[in-house]
Amino acid sequence: MTRARHLVYALIDPRSLLVRYIGKSSSGLARVKAHRNPSGRAQKTYSAAWVKSLQALGLDYQYTILEVCSDAEVTGAAEQWWIAYGRLSDWPLTNLTDGGEGCPGYKKSAETRAKIGNANRGRTRSLETRARMSAAARARSPETLAKIGAASKERWPRIRERVLAARPLVVSEETGRKISNALTGRTRGPYKKHNK
Repeated sequence: MTRARHLVYALIDPRSLLVRYIGKSSSGLARVKAHRNPSGRAQKTYSAAWVKSLQALGLDYQYTILEVCSDAEVTGAAEQWWIAYGRLSDWPLTNLTDGGEGCPGYKKSAETRAKIGNANRGRTRSLETRARMSAAARARSPETLAKIGAASKERWPRIRERVLAARPLVVSEETGRKISNALTGRTRGPYKKHNK
């Protein structure tokens, strides 16, 4: 097993051997194993419901390491790539977002939006808080984007070799081109949600 800290992993349904969830970790396999006992909001996710359904049958998910990364920032970009790849390949993913930092691609229900609106209505934030929020919302620096781009270019040949060797998860050349085109020039979501 890998001892790397920064990695992208897949959780696999033992019945169908299909990838059901793609995640990232900055704590090695500890994050992979944490899906067995989710806490807080994580208990209400689609992936947690899937894990719970396995546990009700006395089963446990399998996992595989898709990619080992150099740092957290590259890991976020790699996770986005793998989720996009999985969706274009029709993997039955339980991921609700496009991966990376934050929750790009996640769509809140009308009820959730109304609750958030009611909670924030009439609320004022300090200048310091607004400055922090503004700084957090700014795009990544050109240096960071260049670093992620370089890592992606280096990664693609290795990933392609691994995927071609991993039957039955192989996709066509056309699907590979679609993935490449979809991610060219992308910094951060939103990708279209894949509904199947």
